[in-house]
Amino acid sequence: MTGYEVLAKRLRLTRAPTPIEAEKALQQLTYRTTAYVERARHILCHRFGLLGCPKRTLRELGQHHDRSVERIRQIEGQTLRQLLHVRRLGYLR
Repeated sequence: MTGYEVLAKRLRLTRAPTPIEAEKALQQLTYRTTAYVERARHILCHRFGLLGCPKRTLRELGQHHDRSVERIRQIEGQTLRQLLHVRRLGYLR
């Protein structure tokens, strides 16, 4: 299962987003806030292997961002919830 397929399943999408759709949705997150969103975008890209990023574990991401595994998991969950909102706005189908 690709990262895009996993993302589609987590966001309850009818199909896996194309790389362009995923990029547009992630850009919407970037427009919402600044540093937190950049970290969240980095975490999501690396957790699911999106946009050419290598897949990483929660532990690896926690070490990279100097955060606990639990905090990385929370950021991932919050970001996925935000993407659900982006989906409702029509950027993802």
